[in-house]
Amino acid sequence: MQDEKPVFQVRIGISERLEKETIKQIMFSLFYITLAVLAAALGISVLLARKLTRPLTMLSAAAADIADKNLYRPIPNDSKMRLDNFRLSLTGC
Repeated sequence: MQDEKPVFQVRIGISERLEKETIKQIMFSLFYITLAVLAAALGISVLLARKLTRPLTMLSAAAADIADKNLYRPIPNDSKMRLDNFRLSLTGC
């Protein structure tokens, strides 16, 4: 009785083909999610950089006009600016 071989085998789980297809789908999903997150981060950083540098760009253009003796161009007065001290030093008020 010790040399008896099993008559049949029962395999529990999923097939290797299904397992490989599932892993492949998960990897593609993670790749596309990563691309979407990177694109969103890039877009947000570009918008934030523009918002932060716009007031300084406007003030530097006004300072260049003052240096060119063009004293009739108004200096931008945006109440949301954090550069009010710089603007005030340019206008002398």
